[in-house]
Amino acid sequence: LLTAACLAFTVPGNILLIQNLYLILFCLFSGLIVRSPAGPLVAPLGSSVILPCYVDELLLMEGLEVEWRRTDSQTLVHLYQDGESRPEAQQQEYHDRAHFFTDQIQHGNFSLRLDNLTAEDEGRYTCRVYSQQDSGETEVQI
Repeated sequence: LLTAACLAFTVPGNILLIQNLYLILFCLFSGLIVRSPAGPLVAPLGSSVILPCYVDELLLMEGLEVEWRRTDSQTLVHLYQDGESRPEAQQQEYHDRAHFFTDQIQHGNFSLRLDNLTAEDEGRYTCRVYSQQDSGETEVQI
């Protein structure tokens, strides 16, 4: 989709030539593409839900950092840093409820399982992935 948008602006012209250069550079350096489902996730109260977050490319594990935050409040839900989950960094209300699939990280899967859902869990969550090569983010709604 991003590539198609860039190709749509390849008409030569004085002003468009500058825009073309900018758009081509934007396409080349626009960041890591982090994916998630388009629609909201629905789950009953008290159950578990998986918040999907993944990339299609292999990333170096060295220097990899993944953080899940509430989009509205920036509350830290879960942090993966220096090769391990960091429960001491997360907000207390997510302690023992937010679980990372550590064995799936090497495959580009940064999904999060949230257990014992409450009404307060409803909202938007941001998954941010930082690597030595690049960074990117996506949003999931419950």
